[in-house]
Amino acid sequence: MLSIQESIQETAANTQAMAKRLEAVKYKTLLITALIIAGLLLSRFYFSGHFRQLIYTAQEAQAMAEEAVKTKARFLATMSHEIRTPMNGVIGMTRLLMNTPMSKKQSEFVESIHLSGEHLLTVINDVLDFSKIEAGKLDLKREPVELRACIEDVFNLLSAKALEKNLELAYAVAPTIPLFIEGDVARLRQILTN
Repeated sequence: MLSIQESIQETAANTQAMAKRLEAVKYKTLLITALIIAGLLLSRFYFSGHFRQLIYTAQEAQAMAEEAVKTKARFLATMSHEIRTPMNGVIGMTRLLMNTPMSKKQSEFVESIHLSGEHLLTVINDVLDFSKIEAGKLDLKREPVELRACIEDVFNLLSAKALEKNLELAYAVAPTIPLFIEGDVARLRQILTN
């Protein structure tokens, strides 16, 4: 009988020891869980604050970029206007000069100056158009355009350069193409020149 009683006591002691170990494991598990939860909360606060800082930095960068685009558009518009005004004066004066008596050679020089001025004005207008396109403010005209006259104007502009390079410019318009089309003559000239 003694052995049964000893066995019961030994089992009870083992059960108590196991209960103590389970209690220790339970507390360790609770402590580890609490530490994990605390770590998650701290990392959440850290990363949410860090994320807010990143969003704020991105918003500041976007605002600076938008302001830079506006500044560039204003600069392009102002500069192209400041350059275009005297260029129109040069072109106007060459037109007046073309109506005065000159030798054939002088007439060719003045015509070359006039065509170069027109071309430079086109480049200036292209710069202004670029700034208008960026700002979403480019308006296209709808007017009758004499297609052949427009092509010939561009050819006159480019003929001096073509001759320098020993090139001959020619064009052909199919008979089915109407004499007049509707569009923006300045934009059509830009396309043909480019």
